[in-house]
Amino acid sequence: MELWQFIRRHMLTHAQQTVCEKDAKITFEEMAIFSEIFAQKLQGIKCCAILCRSEMAAAMGLLSCFAAGVTAVPLSLRYGEKHCKTILDTISPDAVITAIRPALIMCTSGTTGVPKGAMLSERGIVTNVKDIAEYFTMDTTDTILIARPLYHCAVLSGEFLAALVKGTRI
Repeated sequence: MELWQFIRRHMLTHAQQTVCEKDAKITFEEMAIFSEIFAQKLQGIKCCAILCRSEMAAAMGLLSCFAAGVTAVPLSLRYGEKHCKTILDTISPDAVITAIRPALIMCTSGTTGVPKGAMLSERGIVTNVKDIAEYFTMDTTDTILIARPLYHCAVLSGEFLAALVKGTRI
């Protein structure tokens, strides 16, 4: 944590200096405080990927990793999904910091080893359910039997959520 102590000391020397992004602004002092508080949540983690649309959020995640003594792996959406996935698969971080709050984390079955969590956004789920609901012709006069558990993504979105959207009896 020598790196964090060095950076922190200098940040606090310029405590009222700011980091700005669009309409958001945070002082160096506020950023240091946030980083140390968030670092407590990272305790026990060895490696953490950082993938945020906001560069300010990515910076705060990076500093939080420094404060926690956690190896940080900064990623960029500019890399493209395939490149980011390759890095994540190669590094296998214990956690991912993202400014995009996932609506749902579905876990894979682990057929290639250890199960992995796939983060799904609200927009992604809504788009998926809309497409499925448009494809299937079920309506309020139909009944659907859901015999598989909801931890299967196809069951969750393609049967349960689609039935709710269509008003189908479950």
